[in-house]
Order: sequence, then C-alpha cells, then structure tokens
Amino acid sequence: MISHCLVSSVFTPGVRILRKGRSYVLGRDPNCEFPLPSEIVSRRHAEVRWEDAAGGRFVLRDLGSRNGTLVGGVHVSEHVLRDGDTIWIGPFHLQYREYDGDITELLEEASDDFDATVSLPREALTAPTISRGFKGRFTGDELMEICQLIGFNEKEGVLHVRGSTHTGELSFWGGFVVRAECGPLRGERAALQLLSLPEGSFEFLAGPCGQHIVRLPVENLLMEAARRRDEQQTEADS
Repeated sequence: MISHCLVSSVFTPGVRILRKGRSYVLGRDPNCEFPLPSEIVSRRHAEVRWEDAAGGRFVLRDLGSRNGTLVGGVHVSEHVLRDGDTIWIGPFHLQYREYDGDITELLEEASDDFDATVSLPREALTAPTISRGFKGRFTGDELMEICQLIGFNEKEGVLHVRGSTHTGELSFWGGFVVRAECGPLRGERAALQLLSLPEGSFEFLAGPCGQHIVRLPVENLLMEAARRRDEQQTEADS
C-alpha cells in the first residue's frame, strides 16, 4: 500500500501521512494543519489537496503568499506533486513522498537525510550546504530568509552583507545575533539597517563568530524588520 507523505525536519516525527480526499494548509498560523513558525511564511501560505480531477493526485497550491512557494527551486502557483518533489516555503524544506513499504523505514530515512542544514533553493547560493557557508546575491526579502535559515538551524558564523548604500556584518550563535555592525551603527540598529537593504551581495562564513556583544533573538529581529518594511510600503502606497 502506497503512503502519501510530507517529510521535513520541522515535523515531530519527521514524516506526516496525507489522507486521500483531504486538504492540508501550511502556514504561520498555528491553526494550520502544518504550522511553519516563521515571519517569512504567510499565515495561510500554501495548500496540499487531494484532487480526483488531477487523476487522483495531491496538488500543491500557493495561497497568494508574500514570498511564494517553490518546487525544485522554481516558484509555482499550482503543481501536481510527484514522488520526490522538494518543496520550499520560507526557510523550510519539505519533500513529498509516495512510499510503498513500512512507514517506519521512511522515518529512519527522514532522521538520516532531513537534517535541517540544507541549502536554500536559490541560484544565489553557490555552496551546497549552510554548514560550510555560502554566498551570492539577494533581492527583496531574500536576506531575511537567509537570516531565518541561519537562526532556525542555530548555526554559528558571520554573515557579511554589502549593498549599494550600506555594508556590514551579522554574527550568529545559537539562534541569536550576537554582534551587528553597519558603518557607525552597532547592535539592533545596525542589524535593522542591513535588513532594510533592497538588494546586494552576501557571504556566510560558518565557524566561530568572536566576541558576543548583544543577544538579539533572530525571530524577534526579523519580525521588527518585517514590521518596518510593511510600514514603509504602506507609506509609499498612500
């Protein structure tokens, strides 16, 4: 009997079985069937729904999310899921599996293969894993996604950021920003200045990040950066 599953390190346990005839919403709202705790994820971000009209398949649909839903690194509005498809929602990596066998074997595979230290599906990332570091260019909210990924995985290292108007660096340790510099600015003001950049380049160097000057939770920092960006957008639209 084939089991239809979503597999991800964000789940406990790492495998969730999808039932035929049902729909499942993924998003930041804790009432979603699959909550994904990140400010970069929309409250109701995407849906996985069984579709008889699709030949009896599960279909992934983006629900008008701000940052989009990706399959295999490509943004999709609707996608008929196939075994092995990789899904990215914000910083979260999931895989769709149609598994013919004992589900406990898939659980064992998930524990081995779905370490949270995986690469973002962005052409900007040129190295294969966050554990070894990566670099590239960013636009829009991508820098916040990168910071979310580093914080979510509690990686230690320094993120160097260069934009057209500002340059600086953010040091990460255990889900916190422990040092931030941007020109003459230091601490939270420096971090928010860097996160406000609309585009630029970055390089994350994994490893010891030096002296801890501040202790800013990454989630709180990103929430404040997103709030300020929304306020700026509202003012621009008015």
